[in-house]
Amino acid sequence: MKILNFFQPKPAQPTIDSYGQSSRGVEPEQIQSLMNGCLQVY
Repeated sequence: MKILNFFQPKPAQPTIDSYGQSSRGVEPEQIQSLMNGCLQVY
C-alpha cells in the first residue's frame, strides 16, 4: 500500500474520490501502470 503513503501529502477527500473512480472505471492495466509510475518515483 505504498500508494497511500505516496498520496499522503494531498488532502484526503480528493484521494478517496480518485480511489472510488479508479476502483469502478479504471482498468487493471491502468492501475498497474500507475503502480509502475509510483515505483519509478522511489
